[in-house]
Amino acid sequence: MPIPTSSAPNVPVATRVAAAVDRAPFVLLVAPAGSGKTTTLTAWSVAETRRTPVWVRLDAQDDDVHTLSLAIGAAISRVSGGATRTDQLLRSPTAFEVSQVVAALALDLDALGDAVLVLDDLHHLC
Repeated sequence: MPIPTSSAPNVPVATRVAAAVDRAPFVLLVAPAGSGKTTTLTAWSVAETRRTPVWVRLDAQDDDVHTLSLAIGAAISRVSGGATRTDQLLRSPTAFEVSQVVAALALDLDALGDAVLVLDDLHHLC
């Protein structure tokens, strides 16, 4: 899914998200439903010039390792403009281990350079 559009970004929070991404390999933005998390992340991703946001909007159907991997792989493919290791692995007729999928996703993200994986609506996986 492409990066959503934003109508009223929370600029101070988006600035704090940018600072957090600069400092840490993992950032979790938590707030009540309807408080503007997606809007804030959208504002951050639009303003981001050094990293490539890889945006995945999750839903309840992604609560499965294969489906989740397909969603992340598709987002990486959209950004990279081509097929990825993850695509090749998940579409192969041979069986594979979860560790192989994780490794393929990591390599695909690394190949993008300074990419940031955004998992929007992560609460659907809980």
